[in-house]
Amino acid sequence: MTVARPTITVHLRPQAEADLVGLERENKRAALKALRIITSLDLVGLSRYAGLNWEKLEGLTDQATGKQLWSFRFGAGARALCVLEANSVIIVATFEPDHSKAYRR
Repeated sequence: MTVARPTITVHLRPQAEADLVGLERENKRAALKALRIITSLDLVGLSRYAGLNWEKLEGLTDQATGKQLWSFRFGAGARALCVLEANSVIIVATFEPDHSKAYRR
């Protein structure tokens, strides 16, 4: 018997929504594609999906909640910062088209 694992639910904070709207067309399409992929996965699949490069940001916490920050790739040099909540929920805090700026927010 196979037990189905819950797929991931994604929520965008207001800042992430504003970031997404402001992205250039290519990055916006890449971000939306990444979100579609994420919502089709479970947590095991997310950690194994190489294209997203899902990673825990050691020593970085979300200013709003104090929770551990994670990131995923959504385009060449582009990252999104997020928080992993219980029950397979990801709260996206920001979308940043410049990889190095993503970690300075």
